[in-house]
Amino acid sequence: MLFRSLLRVLNPSENSLRIAFELKPGQERQVDLAVPYFPLQEPEATKLASLQVNERLKIFRTFWDHELNRNAEFVVPESALCNSYRACLAYNLLLVDRDPATGLLLLHPDATDYEHIWGGDSGVILQSMDRLGYFAETEAYTRIFLARQGMRRPEGDIRSEEGFLSGDARERWLSEDGFLLWAMAEHYQLSGDTAWLRVVAPRLIAAADWIIREREHNKELLNGEKPRHYGLLPRGRSTDLADWDYWYFNDAYSYLGLRSAAAVLPQAGFGAEVARIQRAADDYRECILASFDASINRQSSPPFVPLTPYKNELPTRDYLYRFWYSICSPIYMVEAGVFGPRDEKASWILDTLESKVLVSGLPRFSPDEIDPHYVYNQALTQLLRGETDKFIWDLYSLLAYGQSRETFATVEVVNYRLGGLGDNWDACRQPHMHSNSRLLAMLRIALVLEEAQNLHLMMGAPRGWLDDGKRVEVRKAPTYFGELNYTATSRVGSGEISFRIQPPQRHPANIVLHVRPPTRFGQVRSVTVDGKPWTCFGPEEVNLGVLKQEVTVNCTCK
Repeated sequence: MLFRSLLRVLNPSENSLRIAFELKPGQERQVDLAVPYFPLQEPEATKLASLQVNERLKIFRTFWDHELNRNAEFVVPESALCNSYRACLAYNLLLVDRDPATGLLLLHPDATDYEHIWGGDSGVILQSMDRLGYFAETEAYTRIFLARQGMRRPEGDIRSEEGFLSGDARERWLSEDGFLLWAMAEHYQLSGDTAWLRVVAPRLIAAADWIIREREHNKELLNGEKPRHYGLLPRGRSTDLADWDYWYFNDAYSYLGLRSAAAVLPQAGFGAEVARIQRAADDYRECILASFDASINRQSSPPFVPLTPYKNELPTRDYLYRFWYSICSPIYMVEAGVFGPRDEKASWILDTLESKVLVSGLPRFSPDEIDPHYVYNQALTQLLRGETDKFIWDLYSLLAYGQSRETFATVEVVNYRLGGLGDNWDACRQPHMHSNSRLLAMLRIALVLEEAQNLHLMMGAPRGWLDDGKRVEVRKAPTYFGELNYTATSRVGSGEISFRIQPPQRHPANIVLHVRPPTRFGQVRSVTVDGKPWTCFGPEEVNLGVLKQEVTVNCTCK
């Protein structure tokens, strides 16, 4: 029932609306408000007032039920986490604007404060949406970056903007080109869209050549020796932090962009370019590792792996806060493939983070503030190291500190001591698109994670997800190897957990199934695959090798 006769609009300067009516004891009434985004003329206003809210609500729910379930789905036995993941996906779809002048889609990080596009954040957003199978949307999102290629020079000692991929934010990150090059290569890896790759391949080569040229300008000897920054990108800005330096953060994603481009270009018929780009990527990795070897402060305990070759003094907490070590530390080198998750440098970085700057596992860049969703690379490394309990701690800390309780709106920065008091929970930056994407990525790698030729299933799943009577389902999940479907059904109270797996078919993958029920139910003692005994398993994982067809895996636990 719409109370039009009892509604009084106050002075517009008061920016308020008052609705007054009387209720007798036990009486109920409903107020439905239809608020137009723009002021309406009388005919449109009359039409709006006549709408039946329940009918429109049904249409709304049908629309979003389709939008959120038409591609990959992750179904886990925690309603709050399911709602969080679906809300983050919906927010990502809602936060994209269309440029009225060009018709191009714009990835704005939030609905109010951020009216520009950050290339680095956009790379993360693109990958997240591709991992959920929103390929048409992601392809459309990339057009703005291709249209802008070569239009802007990043902040740094750079010779040229030719080929550089970028956003349009005031802060011109040197890392944008690498982020976007990597994200576009990821789009092909996950979608397998060769026709799209053939069209954009020359643009990817141009972006790769920008990195190659700028590195070559930085290969001058000093006093006959290679300086610590030899072969890195030139000095410049890495992120919103304005300090110009030879940031390893820039090199991590620029190397990843080169390596990723070399991996996909053969599929577009550009084999002649691949060898040259791959040689440059190999040389880049050698230069980064040589710079680390010359720059690591081994007087620190653990040895300190710095953010730049020259910011390598003993790491105090204040020093790490000042240069945002926890949100742009060299742990990004693991995702980039410069060194592996079990390399000693990865151990030193994680030890420094855990002992000096994290709170509840999340990145802190002042005594009171956290930027929680930058936990992703740290959590990914922990997962690949087999430190699953630390990964799960990160995941639940992210849910606790990084989003609202009822609407699951993510936030960029939060004061973890004061919570929602005043500006500490920034209403102007929620929901936050980069943060949505990182939370989606955390859930995805918990259930599906590529590592070279291995495809890990449930590697980061909390033990409670395999409690007796619980069920986990992954539907239509894109991977580097093709689409993956699987279902886990726990009857562990009777000693059995079963899996139904439809493996990807585009490329062969070595499938590793991780089986971690609550500890009171013991560990895996025997395995069958389609009813036949299987011997390649350990207490908490089953190596299934390359599967060519759907299989049923039964694990007996005790």
